Amino acid sequence: MSSAKKTGAPSPSPDEQSAVRARRASNPELTPLPRAVRIEQKLALARSLLAELPADDARGQLLHIALLRRDEVLLDGILASLK
Repeated sequence: MSSAKKTGAPSPSPDEQSAVRARRASNPELTPLPRAVRIEQKLALARSLLAELPADDARGQLLHIALLRRDEVLLDGILASLK
C-alpha cells in the first residue's frame, strides 16, 4: 500500500472556477407581465367566453368558479380547452 500525502484542500473543479456572467438587458416585449395584469387579462377573456357558453355547460360552471376564486391555474386550463 502506498501512502499518499494529503494537502489541505482538493483542487477546485472547472465548475468551481467559473465566473458568473452579468445579465443582459432583457427585451421589454419578452418580459413577463406582473401577476395582477395577467389575471385581469384572463378574467376579461373568461367573462366574455362565459357569456357565450350555455348555462348547463360544465366548462362554464368551472369558469364561473375560477372567476370567483381568481384561480389563475384553473383559468389557464379552462381557457385552453375553450380556444
